[in-house]
Amino acid sequence: RATRRVWKPNVQWVKLWSDVLECRLRLKVTTTALRAIDVKGGLDNYILETKPAKLGKGKAMELRELLMSKLRERE
Repeated sequence: RATRRVWKPNVQWVKLWSDVLECRLRLKVTTTALRAIDVKGGLDNYILETKPAKLGKGKAMELRELLMSKLRERE
C-alpha cells in the first residue's frame, strides 16, 4: 500500500505596497494569491474586489476594513 500524499499550499512572506495606506505591509500569502494580486493591479484592488468569503476571517478582512475606512476618510 502506498503512502498517502499530503498537499500543502506554497505560502510565502512578502512585502507589498498599499497605495491607500501609503506603507509597505508584510503579509503571508500563497503564490496563487500573489498572481491574483498582480492580475488585479495591486494589493488594494485585490483586497477591495475579492469577495469577503474568499478572503476569510483573518488578517485580510482586517486589512479590508482598514482600507474601507481610509477611503471613506478621503471622500
